[in-house]
Amino acid sequence: MNLKALEYLAAIEKYGSLNKASKSLYISQPSLTNAVKALEKELGYQILMRTNKGILFTDYGKQALRIANRILQESEKLYTLQKVTDKLQFHVSSSYNPIASYALYALIRKYQEWDMFHFSILQENVYDVLDSVYQSKATLGIVIYSDQIEQELFHYTSTRMMFIMPLKHVIGYVNLREGHPLLESGFSFERLWNYPFVHYAGSVNHSYKALSDLNVINPNKIIYVNDSLTRSQLVTDTDAFSIGIPTPPREKKRLGWVSIPYPRLSYQISAVIGKDNSNPLTKEYLSLLEKELLCL
Repeated sequence: MNLKALEYLAAIEKYGSLNKASKSLYISQPSLTNAVKALEKELGYQILMRTNKGILFTDYGKQALRIANRILQESEKLYTLQKVTDKLQFHVSSSYNPIASYALYALIRKYQEWDMFHFSILQENVYDVLDSVYQSKATLGIVIYSDQIEQELFHYTSTRMMFIMPLKHVIGYVNLREGHPLLESGFSFERLWNYPFVHYAGSVNHSYKALSDLNVINPNKIIYVNDSLTRSQLVTDTDAFSIGIPTPPREKKRLGWVSIPYPRLSYQISAVIGKDNSNPLTKEYLSLLEKELLCL
C-alpha cells in the first residue's frame, strides 16, 4: 500500500465520481479503477460499490476512508517538517470579508503548538490585495469582486505573472438587522433608497459603479468604513444596510441579520497566487477555505 492509493480514495469521496476524481488526479479513469481494485485485493474487502445513484463507499470502505484521511493529514506534516522547522510563516491578504479569516483560524488551530510561527491576515481592497501578492508581502490573496471587473483583474494579474484561481461564484445579498423597519412594513429593494448604505472606503473605485447601477443606493446616504467589523456593527446597531456575498450562517446568527438574495448582483471569490509561491501551507489553507465556502 502507498499514499497514492489513499489519495485516490480521498479524491473519490471529494468529487463523488470516478470520472471527476480521475481528472482531478490527472490520471485516466481506468487507471483509477485498477488502483482501487488493487487496494481492495490487498486489504481483502470491497471499498466501493456501483449503484443506480453512482459510486458509493461500502461500510468497510467508509471506515477505510476515515483512516486514510487521518494518515494523509499526518503525512503532510512529514513532508513539510523540514521546510517549516525554523518558523511557520503564512500571510493572507484578503478582500473585506471574514470568510478568509475563518480558514486561517482553522490553520492556526492545527499548528498552534509549534514552537515558532508567524501568521497574519490583512483586509484590503482588491487591488491592494493584488499588489501585496505581487510584492510578496502576502503568501496568498483572497479577492471578492463583481463580474463587471473580472476581465480587468485577469489582465492585471496576467501581466504581473500572477494566477487567479476561481473558488466560488455567488449571488449578492442585502443584509439588514432583525427588526429593521423595512422588514416590518413590507420589504422591497426600491425602498432601500431611504436607508443608509454601508460601503468600504477602499472599494469605491472598482465596485461602487456596479452597485450604483442597481438604483437602490442613495448617493446622499452612504457610510464609508475601512474594516468588516465596523461595517457589521453598523448594520447590527442601526437601520443601515450592506450588500455583499452570502454571510456564513454562524456569523449571521451572531450578528442578528436577515439576508435577502439579490440575483441582479453576483460576485466571484478567487485566490490570487504569485509566481514564486512555494509555501507548503498554501494548499492546506485553500482546502480549509473551500470547506468554509461550502457553507455559503
